[in-house]
Amino acid sequence: MFQYLGYLAVVLFFARNKEKSRKERLNAMSSMATSVAHELLTPLATLNIGAKNIKKYFPYFSQAYLMATQANLPVETINASTFKLIEKTSSDMELETEAAALFIDMLLMNVGSQFGVNVCKTFLISNCVTETLPRYPFSKEERDLIHCSKTLDFTVKGEYLLITHVLFNLLRNSLFHIAQENKGKIFIWLETNKEHKLFFKDTGTGIAKEWIGRIFDRFYTQTPHGAGIGLTFYKAAMQFLGGEILCEYIQNEYTLFTLKFPKMIS
Repeated sequence: MFQYLGYLAVVLFFARNKEKSRKERLNAMSSMATSVAHELLTPLATLNIGAKNIKKYFPYFSQAYLMATQANLPVETINASTFKLIEKTSSDMELETEAAALFIDMLLMNVGSQFGVNVCKTFLISNCVTETLPRYPFSKEERDLIHCSKTLDFTVKGEYLLITHVLFNLLRNSLFHIAQENKGKIFIWLETNKEHKLFFKDTGTGIAKEWIGRIFDRFYTQTPHGAGIGLTFYKAAMQFLGGEILCEYIQNEYTLFTLKFPKMIS
């Protein structure tokens, strides 16, 4: 009996040390993530302001250039495609810096802070999906795997870029697993009856039974590219928007995420 008690004492000792080590590791990760995130916010804000100013004042420079060329003044030749590229780049910079800042909000949320986003915007969910897909850096082969149906639509109140981040992460994870198995496609569709729903399904590997209970746990990951914050973020983001996210699967057949959104009150 005393021998068994001794074994139990050893097991408890190592269990406590393991838990202590895990907490210390998480605390260190949280501290580092918070520090890095806050350091990045200032330069991102500066870049965002610069992008907004370029976007605002570039038409005046464009007009001045046109007047100078019409007056035969000695100015360098700038073709029309360059003007379009500069204009597009300023808009892209503005959008991407805002997206990066929101990603930092996501990171801070995952280490215990809160979202710092505005929730007063309203938009059609189909617009969010339609504008997210072209922004994702698909290869030609990957883009052909996406099948998106937008025959239905509904209005969402919340942060547009928050949903964009959720869709980006779902796409990235699904494409990774599809590539791993060299099979599968992605299907996105909407439903609006008693509830507003966005469905995101991939027919890749599915989720292993031993993972399903933990996929929304913070810092839990089974992929080499992941840090274990993506799925935690989906859940927190949907709760923040007043909705929820559900996951169902059949291993080696499909994984289906259902994003539920609250109905707008007229």
